[in-house]
Amino acid sequence: MRHFIGCLLFMLLSLVSGSVCSERERNQECSYLDWTAKVWRDPETLMWMLQVQRKGEVVYEKKGGAYRIGLMYPDYPDQGRPPGYKNDVIAMGKDITGYGIPDMVVSEWSEGAHCCLSFNIFELGEKIRLVDVIKAEDGDFSYFADLDHDGLPEFIGYDFAFAYWRTGFVQSPAPKIILHFRNGKYVIAGDLMKRSASSAEDIDKIIEQVRKDNSWAHSRPPEALWSFMLHLIYTGRADLVPNFCQGAWPKEVPGIDTFLEDFRAQLKESQYWSQIYEMNNRQVLEKWATDKKGERI
Repeated sequence: MRHFIGCLLFMLLSLVSGSVCSERERNQECSYLDWTAKVWRDPETLMWMLQVQRKGEVVYEKKGGAYRIGLMYPDYPDQGRPPGYKNDVIAMGKDITGYGIPDMVVSEWSEGAHCCLSFNIFELGEKIRLVDVIKAEDGDFSYFADLDHDGLPEFIGYDFAFAYWRTGFVQSPAPKIILHFRNGKYVIAGDLMKRSASSAEDIDKIIEQVRKDNSWAHSRPPEALWSFMLHLIYTGRADLVPNFCQGAWPKEVPGIDTFLEDFRAQLKESQYWSQIYEMNNRQVLEKWATDKKGERI
């Protein structure tokens, strides 16, 4: 009953109030009801500051890498986001967890070359509370969208467990992930990820394309091979991986067993490994136990 009343009050407040943001260069100030969040760079230390006030009183402060209320790069063209994507789906004060309490998303970038990006999910209830942190790694173009139309946005990003594995970063495949908020944290949304599963005809076409890749002439498997293997696993079809790999790997090229062992080891380095394992009903992956540690170039 308390949860229902809380949700009802939140909806009523949302009808008469909304978040307001102002920006000057990278400095930001956003407000919602009696909450105000500020982001700026200290001109002396050059460190970024995040400060949250309620009724003019500072209730939270943090300093470190670059911060932004909402998405770090909201205006980048396309990059996998839906056409016309609007950052207001996670505007300050939106309830994105389903708890009936206003939330705030703060992006945090380590200011590295292309890593690392995190999304801090705060709850603005009686007190400010850090609900969860999504480690998006190199996912500069990650975003939130309500994919299942239940009123709560999911997080859409990529898993970079295979970054630099057997190739350079640009060529490294990063399978798409979708997270939803369940039991107090963001976890893999298996049903939504399975919607992108490939058909048998698609798989046959990919096998043909991979076999024709010039990399085989140098006895080196192409990135397209494990890119599609990851696609199968991250759409719940890990059971098709062995046959796909066997079909795409030319018989005259040695090393398939070593490759698969290395691939399995690297897969287990993913921060989502246990959830991907469960999403595939432990099919095939049960046999992929290895003590070998994944290594990048």
